[in-house]
Amino acid sequence: METLGEIYNKDKRLVLTPTFLSSYGVSRLLKEINLAQEWEIGEIEKTNNINMNNLLICETGDIILGGVGIITPKNLNHTTATNKARIKRKISLGKFGLLREGDIIIAPVRIYQKKIGVITKSATKFLFSKDFIVLRRKKTNLEESFSLFLSLIQDANIKQLESISTIGKKGYPKIKNKEKILQVKFYKIETPTQKITELIELYDRIYRDIFLKLYSVF
Repeated sequence: METLGEIYNKDKRLVLTPTFLSSYGVSRLLKEINLAQEWEIGEIEKTNNINMNNLLICETGDIILGGVGIITPKNLNHTTATNKARIKRKISLGKFGLLREGDIIIAPVRIYQKKIGVITKSATKFLFSKDFIVLRRKKTNLEESFSLFLSLIQDANIKQLESISTIGKKGYPKIKNKEKILQVKFYKIETPTQKITELIELYDRIYRDIFLKLYSVF
């Protein structure tokens, strides 16, 4: 049985790197971003109509680290029995749900790993853990979401996120107060609209391919 990582390695179209992504912005950071004006902290949307067959589950560890931003869901039917039972219990408690197109998700633990991603149309079919920090634009605009994503993965902005992290129970730095993010001063990089459009199309194709591969392989 192939892992998702092995599938990626076979299909070079799905291999993105921080170096590749850096070409989508300029090297210098520009004006400050006031998130509170246009963004808010979102929540997963609970659903009572969950079909437990072939659910694609995303927890905070299911994003490729390093700022690549690819969400890597797992098929619930093909995890271990123990993990499956754990996730089903969480689903029953409302700790998993759907997200909206344009939402930005941030794994709150060890923010220096840069586990940040954007929900495209195809990714709205995944089921997400409520442990994610969700940034939601008050007026949905996928281009703006990708623009902010490209800014957030810059080292200067990661340091800003680290500044609001505190040591958690397991000894790792964690952003515990999600609302604090709206008060942080981030720096925006300028990215041509055409490049952002290309990036949106690329990521959405990746998530469509993930669906096809997860269901055909397993």
